[in-house]
Amino acid sequence: MRPFAIAGLVLWLNACASSSGDAVWQNFSALAGGDRALAESALAEMFGDDPALWPDWLEPQAAQLPASGGAMLVVRQPVHAPCGQYRYSFFAPVSGGRREKLGGDFCAGSLEVVPGPMQRLPDFWLREGWVEAAKTVWQRQDRRIRWNGQEWRLMASNP
Repeated sequence: MRPFAIAGLVLWLNACASSSGDAVWQNFSALAGGDRALAESALAEMFGDDPALWPDWLEPQAAQLPASGGAMLVVRQPVHAPCGQYRYSFFAPVSGGRREKLGGDFCAGSLEVVPGPMQRLPDFWLREGWVEAAKTVWQRQDRRIRWNGQEWRLMASNP
């Protein structure tokens, strides 16, 4: 009985470890049609509706991350802003044939996926981000965020 319990624990720990960490980013061309159009629309506000006219330096990417009810979509685009290197947009798993955008965008240098027990979506660490501490004064801050079903909540931060 004991060897089975140990083997089960090892398998469970491996599953947890494999679903956490860095997102695997891919070009928009690797996305399915609906996801590709949605990812492109996330960048349209800043760069226009026609990807053929986007600047050469722009290398937008997306990741599909495991979540309860299917994969969620995260879009990453480079930004030239004091808040960080990338802007991240989050979209829920497909429900009723469409994806809902989850709140506003976040700016940071990198994104780390943190799965949580009994949660529909994982938490995210936004690393190497900068927040405006006072007028024109920016302070580096890592933030852990969680979607509560209606908005993103700040769970932790490290200055």
